[in-house]
Amino acid sequence: MSCAAHQARTVPAAERAAGRAPCTTRPIRCTGMSGTPSPSWGGFRPQQTATVRTSQVRISPSAHRGGAGGRLGGTCPRSGPGGGEGVVREIRWRAVGSGTLWRGTRQALLAAAICGLAVGSGSARAPLVGPGRVAGGRPVAGGQAGARGQAPAGGQAVAGGQAGGRSGAGGRVVAESRIVAVDQGSRSVVVLDPSGDDAKVRWSWSADQDPGLADLRPATSWTNPSEAKSRQLDGQRYLLTAASGGLAAVVAYPTAEVHWATNAGDGNVHSLELLPDGNVAVVASTAGWLRLYAASQGPRADHFVEYPLDGAHGVHFDPTSGLLWAVGDRELTAYEVSGPAAAPGLTKVRTTALPEGDGHDLGPVLSSPGRLWVTTGRHVWQYAPAQNTFTPVRLSNAEADEDVKSVGDDPRTGRILAITPAEGGACDWCTSVLTFYRRDATRTLNGTQLYKARWWTSRQ
Repeated sequence: MSCAAHQARTVPAAERAAGRAPCTTRPIRCTGMSGTPSPSWGGFRPQQTATVRTSQVRISPSAHRGGAGGRLGGTCPRSGPGGGEGVVREIRWRAVGSGTLWRGTRQALLAAAICGLAVGSGSARAPLVGPGRVAGGRPVAGGQAGARGQAPAGGQAVAGGQAGGRSGAGGRVVAESRIVAVDQGSRSVVVLDPSGDDAKVRWSWSADQDPGLADLRPATSWTNPSEAKSRQLDGQRYLLTAASGGLAAVVAYPTAEVHWATNAGDGNVHSLELLPDGNVAVVASTAGWLRLYAASQGPRADHFVEYPLDGAHGVHFDPTSGLLWAVGDRELTAYEVSGPAAAPGLTKVRTTALPEGDGHDLGPVLSSPGRLWVTTGRHVWQYAPAQNTFTPVRLSNAEADEDVKSVGDDPRTGRILAITPAEGGACDWCTSVLTFYRRDATRTLNGTQLYKARWWTSRQ
């Protein structure tokens, strides 16, 4: 197909008329690009492909342009000095008005695939300027320029640019994701870089250090931090955190601005989840409830609906099915979210008995979307909703599988991170050791009292 004909099929007329899609040479085909619907923004066709040129990215004719947003991921060859590859792990965008989706997608892919940036999420709608540049554009939500984002030739680290990962295709080293952990000793949440000999703290947050939370009495409500996970909403990354004392918060990263927070009382709050509409689900084990807060209505919105769940310990929203999952002492339950954001509700659609008691952690299996990690008193499991079955996962040995407080797989490397209490530690339920499997290793953080640790990723 001629270049002009290709433009006629793939480039909107307004773009061609404005001269924003010049016909350039040296097309490079991107492989492995895939699309996934985003429930809060609308859907688009899967398995899109793109052609990277020296000054533009074009989405193929099969790309859906009428949706309100979504995300792409894949790996593209990188043109320009040094060659190499640009790794596009996940791109999310929002469309605002007609045509914005196509332009935003094109330019986000351009920044990632040609410039070699690790792009997170957001919108890049500025016109193209020169080979591999977006005027006024910037990598967002962790997409940093410079050495950490580049992917030079020669088999050096990509998508993070640090050692400690695993070898990929062509001799590349894929760096591991960062880690977020709750340290009950320092009453803080820390984001760690696992590369090198020492796990360096890159960012931290504590309710004790935020004067804006004084009305929620953090001296008591922030006792024993119990959860930390990363989520994204409308292009912004958030830390979700909670404490047994009752505080639950959604904190913008990296600004540390509190987006929403509440004091849910002393029922031993154990976990929380951010829904696509901005509302927040919270579970408490001693009190035995699952609550859905209308957090979308403001930073201290405290209206909620409550549902009983004995020993409620974990909660997770699955964007594939649109279901909210919660785990208690003896059962795993699934709920449909209903009602407007200001007055939300839940309808229980499934209850599945756990293979054994003492249900604790619940999270996504990132290597197998739709499946869930579930931990119980003596085992680690993967749950397949489609088959309604639990499959035991042997981390190392029977002892390693007992009393696991948190578990998850790194979306970059597949490595598993788990937290298990240490005998003779500062408390019966904490440890100072990060334990890794599928390339077994441990990392001791002296002086800490870790309760949970997770890969610092917003994928669900």
